[in-house]
Amino acid sequence: MSIESPIELGEYKTQAQGKRDTVTILLTDGEDRAFKLSNEISEARWISHDEVKALKDLYPITRYALKLHAHYLSRS
Repeated sequence: MSIESPIELGEYKTQAQGKRDTVTILLTDGEDRAFKLSNEISEARWISHDEVKALKDLYPITRYALKLHAHYLSRS
């Protein structure tokens, strides 16, 4: 199964720690976790709501973005 029409919940940008970062939050019910990264992307991952709660190594902007969309993510 491939990711069918993911919904972009938001895109957040920061220049904290002297670097530019962009976090994009997508919602999908697809099961295929494979995707190809471009050279500009340092990390990308699909995670479930339960995995979000367990993560300790998130950048502050990522934690902020996920918190804003918690009501969507709790449905997954």
